[in-house]
Order: sequence, then structure tokens, then C-alpha cells
Amino acid sequence: MRKIMPVLALFLLVFAVSGCGPLTDIWNTKASEEALGDGRRALWNDSPDYGAAREAFEEAVRLRPSDDMYARVGLTYFFQYNFGAALPWLKIAATMNPEQPWVAKVALAAGYAATGEETLAQDIVAEAVETMPDDAMLLNNAAYTVSDEGLLLEEMIIILERAVELAPRNGMILDSLGWAYYKNGQTARAEELLERAVKYSDDEVIRQHLSEARLANR
Repeated sequence: MRKIMPVLALFLLVFAVSGCGPLTDIWNTKASEEALGDGRRALWNDSPDYGAAREAFEEAVRLRPSDDMYARVGLTYFFQYNFGAALPWLKIAATMNPEQPWVAKVALAAGYAATGEETLAQDIVAEAVETMPDDAMLLNNAAYTVSDEGLLLEEMIIILERAVELAPRNGMILDSLGWAYYKNGQTARAEELLERAVKYSDDEVIRQHLSEARLANR
């Protein structure tokens, strides 16, 4: 055993130095995750550094050019409401692997809608509506992000209605649906839902949404 182990160590070292083999894969994965984290921190600072974020994201996909990494970068921009910046990353992810997770498809549709490509957005989000997962918070988080920007409202209402079916006493989800109706000009329905939301979650944002709906209905 003492004779085998140095040989094995030398074998692994040669593969790592030559740019292939298991050690390189492990290192690249770890380094790409660190770069992704650096990019997210640069975006989510009180004063975002967009240049530093992009450099970090480019390093992340250089180290691990997978559809998963491109999608995660795109979703980072998506949940920051920067749909235009999210779109190029999500397009690459979808090209590499069309079977992206559900939330990535919604984000891709939002990116197209935000950049004026309505037909593509409608086609993608129609598929997303047909394949909704049974995860109320996932549905809520994706659809609220889009509807809050006034995009694809009818489709996001369908998604949020499903989220409410799954979690009918969740004030946050009721608020998301009520706010989507408000954004869509259906203020009476919005007020009804937001009143229910306040009963389950006495949150400042929800109360503000309710106040705006009530004001619109005067």
C-alpha cells in the first residue's frame, strides 16, 4: 500500500496540472461557486457594483461553463428585477439545455417581455403556466417578481391563483395575487384579496398595498 499511494498521488497531480482530471473539476467547481457568490454580493450591496458583478459572473462561467451556472447568474439578475441583464445569461442556458427549471423559464419569458419581444415571452410563459410545480412559494416568488414590474400580468395572475390554492392562508402570497390584480387594473378584486392578506400577515408592505387599492376604489 505504501508503494501504491505515492503513484496515485503523482497520477492525480499530473492530471490536475494538465488541466483535466478530478482535482481540476473539484477546484473549478469550488472556484466558480466563489465567483458566483462574489457577483451576488456585488449586486446586492447597498450600492451595487455592476461592473464587479459582471466580472465575477464571467469568471464563474469561465470556470464552469454549464447551463446550470448560466441559469443561476441569470436568476440572480432576475430576482434583482434586472430582466434585461438576466436575458443573455438565460438565453445561453436555454440553448445549452432547453429543459431548464420552471423558474428559469419564467425568468426567460420576463426577460423577453422586458426587452419588447412579446411573442417569444408569450410562448415561453404559456408553457410555464401549463407546467406549474406544486410549490406555493416558488410560484409566488417568480410570479411576483414579474407582475410587480407590470409584465405578463394575466399569466402571472394564473400562476399566483395556483399559489393561493396551495397556500390559502399565506398572507404574503395573497398579497402577491392582490397586487397583481391591482397592477392589471382590477382594483376591486385586489382590495378583496389584500384585505384577506392583512388578516394573515400584518406586514407594512401589505398594508401599503391595501391602502393603494382602497384609494383606487374611492
